Amino acid sequence: MAAKEPEEQRRRWHVDHSIPLALVGAIAMQTLVGTWWMASFQAQTVNRLEALEIRQKSMDLLPERMAKQEAQIEAVSNMLKEIRSDMRDLTTRGVKK
Repeated sequence: MAAKEPEEQRRRWHVDHSIPLALVGAIAMQTLVGTWWMASFQAQTVNRLEALEIRQKSMDLLPERMAKQEAQIEAVSNMLKEIRSDMRDLTTRGVKK
């Protein structure tokens, strides 16, 4: 068993002092960039969700606003009909004299 122990130790993965500093720096840089990218992606997603929520709230008000506008248009239409009938009355009175 004594002969197998050094062989097993060689097969196992281990960190050695011969790892280049550039490799460690590159891995650290990739980790930082990945973290920054995920944070910015999350911020964009939150901004998009907030914009969608604002649009949805404004869309929820549309039926109510449409009903008000329809009522106003109907009132204006009725007023125009009254004005037309008043003008007809006035023109017929003027013609009779």
